Amino acid sequence: MAMTKKERETFAALEQRLRVTAALRWTEPVGPDTKPPEAGAYATGFFINVHTREVGAGWTSSVVHGRGELPAPGTYRSGSQGGRSLYSSRLLALRALRHQVETSAATWLADIDRKIEAEIDGQQSGQGAGR
Repeated sequence: MAMTKKERETFAALEQRLRVTAALRWTEPVGPDTKPPEAGAYATGFFINVHTREVGAGWTSSVVHGRGELPAPGTYRSGSQGGRSLYSSRLLALRALRHQVETSAATWLADIDRKIEAEIDGQQSGQGAGR
């Protein structure tokens, strides 16, 4: 039996609510497992950017690192100073990104909760919204 439009919308909303509820969990921290190599060598792997929630390919040496594929020998590729530890697989990088984002979100929520509690305390002591 086919679902009506209303039933499909209700089902889709329940699926989304289930996804959001399942997302509220704690995961283990994951650290990069590819260290910058000895001088003169390059290593490849994956980096994470918590602000953009991005995982991408990257490369590193003992003195510089960059995004994208490793440049061909003899070609110049711009990078940033300092060797950087990378993740050996996209999966590992995604797990690290998830952990860092959940930690950031929990910190933001705790800060908001603290402000809510302070507001409630202020209202109870007569210093509410009319301050």
